[in-house]
Amino acid sequence: SIPDKLKSEEEIVMAIREIYRVSEDDRVRELIESREKAKHDEASRLFNAQKQGEQIGIVKGEQIGIAKGRNEGEQIGIAKGTNQTKKELAIRLLKKRFKELPDNIIQNINNTENIEIINQIIDNIFDFSSIDDLRAFIF
Repeated sequence: SIPDKLKSEEEIVMAIREIYRVSEDDRVRELIESREKAKHDEASRLFNAQKQGEQIGIVKGEQIGIAKGRNEGEQIGIAKGTNQTKKELAIRLLKKRFKELPDNIIQNINNTENIEIINQIIDNIFDFSSIDDLRAFIF
């Protein structure tokens, strides 16, 4: 039955009657249910496809991030290894030049972060005439 407030609205009354008529017809009801199921299935497929796409995006993003991190780590490792090698070379050359090298100079060379100083020591190894010249340069 139609509520009294809605009985005066002809279009609403017609729509409600059509709903009743359609709901009584099994074939029409099956078509409507089938259409609703198809809409639901399509929405589910889209939702699942979106979730799958998001997962693929996350995995690819992680792979890219790992690769970038690995590359950056390798570059940092190479730079640190190169710097350490230069420090060792500077110490060996200085020991050969001066026969003995004070521990504090070895420590300063090993502890310096400024690799340009190490490069200058290597480049100018023959310009240092004494340990005091070297100390003046380093300190």
